Amino acid sequence: MVGEVITQTEPSAAMAMWLSEQEPPQGFTVDREVELRVTGESKVRYPKHSLEIDEVRGHIANGKRPARLALTWNDRVSFELTEGFALRKITQAA
Repeated sequence: MVGEVITQTEPSAAMAMWLSEQEPPQGFTVDREVELRVTGESKVRYPKHSLEIDEVRGHIANGKRPARLALTWNDRVSFELTEGFALRKITQAA
């Protein structure tokens, strides 16, 4: 392992908060893709869809947590953050 990141909040809980409150960390924007799930249950995906809807907040209120969430940093880099705190699909923002 190259390095380990230690956080005070697990990534899926932080992502759930960002979606529920519609307030990501400063410098970040939530993009139009999320996968929500509960351990051992089916998942719900919202690809290319507005995430600022009551349906997404309802899933979170009912215990589903983001397994993957698309974000953009400073309008420069887009990526997908996973529940394991990995970055995927890193691209230069358009």
